[in-house]
Amino acid sequence: MWYLLKVDLLMAALVFAGAGVVIAGLFVWEQAKAIVAAHRFFAIRFAISRNLSRISPTVRAFSHKSQ
Repeated sequence: MWYLLKVDLLMAALVFAGAGVVIAGLFVWEQAKAIVAAHRFFAIRFAISRNLSRISPTVRAFSHKSQ
């Protein structure tokens, strides 16, 4: 009787551990995607900022008004 209870508990522990690993993996995946998206956003934003600082002030003023 105790043997079957121990086996059942072991199987339940393995199932829940596997589910925990899957959930943790999905969380890490989503966080990695968010970090990459933020990196791309700021990289593009700062690239635009650097490009605007290289052009003449009249063109820069016009480009801000058009946005």
